[in-house]
Amino acid sequence: MLKNYLKISLRNIFKSKIFSFINITGLAIGMAGTLLILMYVLNELSYENFHQNRDRIYRIAVDFGQGESKMHLAGAMEALGPAIAEKLPEVENAVRFKRRTHAVLEYENKEFQEPEIFFTDPCVFDVFSFTLRKGLKDDVLQKPYDVVITEQIAQKYFGNADPVGKTLLYNKKYPLKISGIIKNIPANTHLRCEFLVSYKTVESIEGKNEYPWTSAGGVYTYALLQPNTSLENFKESLNQLLTQNTNPNFANIMTFRLQNVSDIYLDTSAIVDIGAKGNMNFVIIFSLIAIFVLLIACFNFINMSTAQSLKRLQEVGIRKVLGATRFQLFKQFLGESFIITIISIIIGFIFFYYFYPKFNTFLENSISAGEQNYFYLLIMVPIIVLFVGAFSGIISALFLARFRSIDVTLKQQTPQSRSSRLRKGLVILQYALSVFLIIATLTVYQQINFMKNTDLGFNKKNTLLIYHNTRTQTGRSNYTALKNRWQQDPRVLSVSGAYTVPGMRNKETKIIKHFSNSGEQELTIRSIAVDYNYVKTMGLEIIKGRDFSGQFSSDQTQSIILNQAAVKKLNISDPLNKKIRIPISKEMREMKIIGVIRDFHVTTLEQEIEPIMLYINPDFFYTIAIHIAPENVQETIENLKTTWNSIMQDTPFEYKLLKNVYDELYVSEEKISQMLNIFAGLGIFIACLGLFGLVSFSIETRKKEIGIRKVLGASVSGVTLQLTKDFTLLVILSNIIAWPVTWFVMREWLNNYAYRIDMNFLIFLGAGLLTFCIALATISYQSIKAATTNPVDSLRYE
Repeated sequence: MLKNYLKISLRNIFKSKIFSFINITGLAIGMAGTLLILMYVLNELSYENFHQNRDRIYRIAVDFGQGESKMHLAGAMEALGPAIAEKLPEVENAVRFKRRTHAVLEYENKEFQEPEIFFTDPCVFDVFSFTLRKGLKDDVLQKPYDVVITEQIAQKYFGNADPVGKTLLYNKKYPLKISGIIKNIPANTHLRCEFLVSYKTVESIEGKNEYPWTSAGGVYTYALLQPNTSLENFKESLNQLLTQNTNPNFANIMTFRLQNVSDIYLDTSAIVDIGAKGNMNFVIIFSLIAIFVLLIACFNFINMSTAQSLKRLQEVGIRKVLGATRFQLFKQFLGESFIITIISIIIGFIFFYYFYPKFNTFLENSISAGEQNYFYLLIMVPIIVLFVGAFSGIISALFLARFRSIDVTLKQQTPQSRSSRLRKGLVILQYALSVFLIIATLTVYQQINFMKNTDLGFNKKNTLLIYHNTRTQTGRSNYTALKNRWQQDPRVLSVSGAYTVPGMRNKETKIIKHFSNSGEQELTIRSIAVDYNYVKTMGLEIIKGRDFSGQFSSDQTQSIILNQAAVKKLNISDPLNKKIRIPISKEMREMKIIGVIRDFHVTTLEQEIEPIMLYINPDFFYTIAIHIAPENVQETIENLKTTWNSIMQDTPFEYKLLKNVYDELYVSEEKISQMLNIFAGLGIFIACLGLFGLVSFSIETRKKEIGIRKVLGASVSGVTLQLTKDFTLLVILSNIIAWPVTWFVMREWLNNYAYRIDMNFLIFLGAGLLTFCIALATISYQSIKAATTNPVDSLRYE
């Protein structure tokens, strides 16, 4: 019996080649697209899953400040890690990471610019599952200047030679001795540590921190907790430890937060964080897209199957006359559905195997094809086969098996009306889902376009950024010399040093105090150490007061500038010349407000503008910003480089454009937008493929009608209109249904983002017009082709 079912199924597949091709191709493409999306979603949800003890690893972050001005810092205090490992029984082990960016490493006169290196404790291998390939866990990272590198870095610097024992020169001064090699770290982690340097090296380079309990945010602390530890009790122990080691005022403005290591990637609330960030909203959106693409493919299958079934009613009737039961017919048609599904999934896997490397390259190798992801994928495949085969096959099988043999053999009952209603309903659903995909794509595209091109409150064009350290006397002298030389060039409009600029993730926070009629107020505020020309270089707008000026000697030590948000938070009606106290150099210093600047965005537009304070501190000019004229840009940069090389002989000249730095904040959103374009297009293509098949089938069954109409004088345009109007009305109806449903599903996203561009109506209208035009083109092609057929040929149709 099974052999007979298989033979009949294959015979029917080859008998209707065009419709079988459309069926199988639509399902295969839909399944390949679904598998690609699932790999992305699984990867987003799999961060840190390679750590064996991930359920017990928590990062200890802090909330700094009180009330609405509270800031969520990803880092904690430097002394916290060793203290909790020693004093708290809930902690099995604790490790710290301290990141340094813009590292220059040298080996055999070859220099390499590395974006970041990490200083960490030797117990890092007891907490995290980083695998040592060379070196012993108890020996590495024990001494100052010890470093462990990944296999990839070892290949980059040393080729096939053994790097253990060799030395890398860090920032032209410090010899880092390689004591171990670790396995390449998977992509699905926020700790992409290519270089692990012993934490003792920090003290050797920067000196001992005199206040390790009162500076928070710069050291990332991870605790491996004992099994079954109560998080609430652990937080209470942390608070007690902080109170014991600091003064009550500081302890009152610090609140600990515990983040499981698996939750860090999708948590975007913390500032000054490390590693790339995901977005749970996008995970949900792409999960829905995977379901929609698969549903569109299933609807195609059902449509084509029910359409084709009209040709098999005689077969059904004869089988019933010969004694076939309804259940036997049901099994036969369900089996045919599974055969087509299995063939489709095989072809879909071929598509997936071919496009997955390209997809991963497009995402910059951010998908970690780990064993667990493949395991989940292998589970999902049979589920998809069962879902598609059962969902698509049961409907078709029930449809065919329900008719009485006498009716179908005598042609007294034609199921066209019922099948027509089913097909029309599925066409509406297909295009409604396509409209949803297009609206999601256009919404994200318009939002990103708006965020990149709107007025940010500062000028990001024609501004170069160069990293430079002014913490040493030599660094400060070199900065002054560079600034003076560069300002002599008429094409250099202004030069300024700063702790950070918009787009960079560096952040310094201070608690400022202000006396008002209601008493002393405190405000946690983002502080930016700047030079005199910062406001001019960044293109900020002074709306009250004045800028910093060298003509006022007090500006460097006693003056500050606030943004509008800070003035509003402090509730100062007339801020100029008002006095506030801020912590500088281990003391509370009284400072005068000399100016107010218009609010500007330091981070993305999704983040609210924070209260910001500008003050002068030459020790923190980590970035040199150079605003140049738009003419002869490359020649100007060459002159800047010549000056740099004459003063900074041991450091290569490297710069970034402020526009690129800020736009990098939206790199992940742009990738998401491009992915939406691809998969929305895929969904529309599958829908159009099915519509093409349905129109073809409809025209084939109406050939006699077409011939008669043409013989009676109907024009080509009249016949075309007659053939297209039914399907065109279905596509219009799908838009009318899709718009309110899409608005209901996406209302939170649209209200939070798209309202800024006032494009909601245009987005919905554009999505409807696009689907309508694509569908109309598909329908019209087939209809015009049929309408121009010789009527004699049509009338010969049997």
